[in-house]
Amino acid sequence: MSGREGTPRRGTRERFPAAVQVALAAAILALWIAGVIHLGAVVVLASALAWAAARELRGRGPLVHSDLAANLASLAYLMCFTADVLVVTRQLLGASMRLLIFLTVLRLLTAGADRERLQLLLISFLAVVAAAASTTEIGFVLPLGIYTVAALHALACRQADRAGARAAPRLAPTIRWAGASLGLGLLLFFLIPHVGTGYFRAGGSIRQELTGFSGRVELGSISRIKKNHDIVMRVRLEEEPPAGVPLRWRGAVLDSYDGRAWSRTRSAVRWLPIRYDGFHLQEPAGLPRLRYEVTLEPIQSTALFVAPDPLRVASDEFFQLGYEGSGALQLAYLRRARVTYRVVSELRESLRAEGALEGAGADYPPEIAADHLQLPPIDPRLAALAADMAGGESDPYRAARRIEAELLSRYTYTLDVQDAGVEDPLGRFLLEKAAGHCEYFATAMAVLCRLRGIPSRLVTGFQRGQHSDLRGTLLVRQSDAHSWVEVFFPGHGWVGFDPTPPATAEASLTWLSRLRRSLEEVEIAWDTWVVGLDLNDQASVLGNLRDGVAAGLTRAAAALGRAARAANSMRGVAWVALGLAALAAVLGAARWTRLAAPAWARRLVRGRGRAADADELLALYRQLLAALKRRGIGRDPHLTPRELARRAADRGCPPGVIEVTDLFCRARYGGRALTEDEGRRAAALLLALRRS
Repeated sequence: MSGREGTPRRGTRERFPAAVQVALAAAILALWIAGVIHLGAVVVLASALAWAAARELRGRGPLVHSDLAANLASLAYLMCFTADVLVVTRQLLGASMRLLIFLTVLRLLTAGADRERLQLLLISFLAVVAAAASTTEIGFVLPLGIYTVAALHALACRQADRAGARAAPRLAPTIRWAGASLGLGLLLFFLIPHVGTGYFRAGGSIRQELTGFSGRVELGSISRIKKNHDIVMRVRLEEEPPAGVPLRWRGAVLDSYDGRAWSRTRSAVRWLPIRYDGFHLQEPAGLPRLRYEVTLEPIQSTALFVAPDPLRVASDEFFQLGYEGSGALQLAYLRRARVTYRVVSELRESLRAEGALEGAGADYPPEIAADHLQLPPIDPRLAALAADMAGGESDPYRAARRIEAELLSRYTYTLDVQDAGVEDPLGRFLLEKAAGHCEYFATAMAVLCRLRGIPSRLVTGFQRGQHSDLRGTLLVRQSDAHSWVEVFFPGHGWVGFDPTPPATAEASLTWLSRLRRSLEEVEIAWDTWVVGLDLNDQASVLGNLRDGVAAGLTRAAAALGRAARAANSMRGVAWVALGLAALAAVLGAARWTRLAAPAWARRLVRGRGRAADADELLALYRQLLAALKRRGIGRDPHLTPRELARRAADRGCPPGVIEVTDLFCRARYGGRALTEDEGRRAAALLLALRRS
């Protein structure tokens, strides 16, 4: 109610249905964001909800008044649901969602009493639970927050109506309670052990879809996963690689190019015997080593990702390991759970930093030349382009390095490659200087090197990844997918080259592109701190918290020790000051205890430009009853409030008891709210009664 105009707030009878409808709308939005229902179902549900809300506003009742008709319709659809699960689709989740849609529409058509609206609220809760189990998208947070506020407010309105309150509860306390609930949920989220996310998502598969790591890779295949920020693996480094040596994770190695796709010429896999310390892959060459541990998420590939070139792999979770002559590794079968393995690799690219590749010569083994100089029929202009980029260098390493540098400087990077229907996408990219992504740059360098008689091959895998402050690990995502080139040098083996330039500079992006990039950063943070949080992350957080608390206590103890030593010469003065401070604290606490009033009384005394609501008035009268009870004046069941006030006055209580009771009765039973001045007067009288 308004303390100035005296107009009533919207009552519980009007607010409760509206809150239920908002909660249901948020649940529908959550299901759509989670991908549980399609757009057609959203239109049906939204239309039914809008129709029901319109009838509610016009004061009309439900469309269907017959419980018998509703029960018969429910029974008929239950039989359809059984047939859907057992015969038609044989998908329990999809059939359950269709049943939920039917029940929602049916209840919207028949909801006329609070009992039916409570059922709608329960249906909306089940819908939100189904959406939460089906998605890890950050967009789910918005409908979840709206639903929490609306559902709590609906329950508060229902409770206020049952208690006889005419005015609906205010929305602000509900928002505070919703915030507290979500905060508690966030705390529990970090404390409850995590075993996985999104197990009920459509399709039922927990493996990530990956392209670009099979025996055949078409141009453009990796770009399809670079827009996905799902975590593929976590890497814990025991030490950083030497300065100037890039870190990449090799997955597949391909050597045959047909003009549009890469494939493997030799697909023979050697299954290695396991030893006491793991699988031994090759003999060391005396190069700098990197030791690390990889935790690989379930993916639709048997490839294991390692830094070139692996020497030894060890794991307690698999006992078979396939090793290709190219250096690629693979498991015997697809896994449905994470796999952790430890690797020791030699970093062959350190040879570039050491300058050891110049003068390696061109005396290639026959099998290397046969498999890695092959080319399909290509545009003859590319041979001249290769000679131009190589700059007339006869040394293979200097020629490869010049081709890499030319590609980095002449061409631009983009994921939006428009080559549909183009007969020769590589020729178009090189000759027309069209923008491309990593597969185009890597393919271009491999082909240009082969045109100069330098053996080369394409490698697909991932870039280094993003460092996580949470666990001190590297988070490698699908968006880190990458292609690069390996060039063969006699006496040294295959060495990596990366001709792909960085993405467009931020300054040249439009405001829309910058907004999209900012949203991607938010999504990455969500994936890191929410979706990607696992049991090990939680243990790390708790460990860091424990260490931080211990360090804080140690610093506090040291500070107290220094303060004690500094005050040692003034011990007497310190004790006197401490005693005076303690006395002041006791007197202040006693004074506060005597004069302190509950929150409702402080609000009434201060005033907020509004009248007291029903909850505040009821709290005021209960405090009055408590004060009278302390004086030995209890309330008998047969006494009315005014009769009790007269009895209290007869027994010597201040006359303010009668005035407070009159104010309460007029507001409670007369339907008139207390004005601001009346509220302040009632609170002051009650405080005076408590002091006397």
